[in-house]
Amino acid sequence: YNMAKQKIVYDGKIQPEESFIHFKNLSTFGFGINYDLEIAENFYGEIGFNYVKKGLSILVEGEGAENDDGSTLDLNGKVVINYIQLPFYLKYNFEVGDNMYAFGFGGLDLGLALGGKYVWDDGSDKTEEDLKFGSSESDDFKSTDMSLTFGAGVLINNIELRLGLTNGLSDIDPAKDDEVYNRIFFIGIGYRFKL
Repeated sequence: YNMAKQKIVYDGKIQPEESFIHFKNLSTFGFGINYDLEIAENFYGEIGFNYVKKGLSILVEGEGAENDDGSTLDLNGKVVINYIQLPFYLKYNFEVGDNMYAFGFGGLDLGLALGGKYVWDDGSDKTEEDLKFGSSESDDFKSTDMSLTFGAGVLINNIELRLGLTNGLSDIDPAKDDEVYNRIFFIGIGYRFKL
């Protein structure tokens, strides 16, 4: 489970919310596989292959968001970007009980966008528009993303629970005067096989 959001910077300043524009977390889900390679006692390298959705949710309402006729405008929108993501983490395990381990992890994620959409809903009509990816200013987002991830978790028997934060390192907006960075808080559950 992911709570995704984007940090938006314009002309060197983080974009604040306006009185009628609110940037919200986007709830998404992802899945993947990973493999632990033992480097030293209790110390591992973790690599994998994940499918992740990133983006943000936008709520437009209140004073300043009126229609031309003066009626109230309530608009829900979201930006959803689908990524294939390759994690390269370092991980430290330590035993805390019978068949129970705690661990901390951190490292880089390299992402490649598979596609995405703008979605807008005013309560009566819902519209969707495909995102364009590339490096020209006419594109919506760049197709690659690099992030720093860190977190912690527990392994009980073969069931793993983890939570963490992903903070974008690369600007995914191709426009020269804008910067956009992906961010995610995630909670994961998995089953670890012993090979």
